[in-house]
Amino acid sequence: MIYENLPADEYFAIEAASNSGLKLVRRSPAHFKYKEEKEKEPTPAMAMGTHLHMALLEPERFATHYVVATEAVDKRSAYYKGLVKDVGADRVLTLTDHRKLIGMQDAAYRNKRFAAYMKAPGRNELSVVATDPETGVQVKCRFDRIGDSTFALDVKKCQDARGVEFTKPITNYGYYMQVAFYSDVWFWATGERLKEFPLFAIEEESPHGTMFHDLDEVALELGRLHYREALNTYARCLDTGIWPAYADESEVTSVTSWAANELLGDVDFGGV
Repeated sequence: MIYENLPADEYFAIEAASNSGLKLVRRSPAHFKYKEEKEKEPTPAMAMGTHLHMALLEPERFATHYVVATEAVDKRSAYYKGLVKDVGADRVLTLTDHRKLIGMQDAAYRNKRFAAYMKAPGRNELSVVATDPETGVQVKCRFDRIGDSTFALDVKKCQDARGVEFTKPITNYGYYMQVAFYSDVWFWATGERLKEFPLFAIEEESPHGTMFHDLDEVALELGRLHYREALNTYARCLDTGIWPAYADESEVTSVTSWAANELLGDVDFGGV
């Protein structure tokens, strides 16, 4: 099932396995269940990501949606709070944040590949719900942009867009798993295989460097392995109603590798 123009809160309310949920399941099913039951206010970083998506994917709407608190020193000022009371916190930007978003918007559209994706026929913020053929559970994802020629595009705000540095968020935030999961959910829902699914990294700080990252087969294979393990675990937990935390086992644990290297560097091995 494909939903166009589905509000974000309605998407989040759909009971189905998502990539963010499966990442938590990989830590433990209990961590997933706890976060699912706990209401969480958006962090400043999450809110900035939402603003950026509108600036890049819906620039016309961005230009009219927000009110800029030009006279506010910071969010504690009476002027800022007054605007929030009038139009809502999700529509008010500080002057600093607005300038940063405009800078990222300009930098993104100077990237020829990004501009081409935005000019190509496609749809933004597309919600997809499908059935996992292996477990039978419902799964969902929300694409930043899907092109009519079967490409997908995902925007990632970052601190360093260079390849050697961006491998860290690709790994730590599970972007490799997201690309694999989203690609398969699209196939289950439509029968079509995506031809391209790059990550578009854009730096939050000036000069807002940008870079595209096309994940290789190693990343995609690992992504499928990890989301499949998590999805199978999620299905078992749904079936049993049991959401365990860590196994009742002990582990032999050491310090971090850099700390160990510091010690080993001080050890005299007698010339060996």
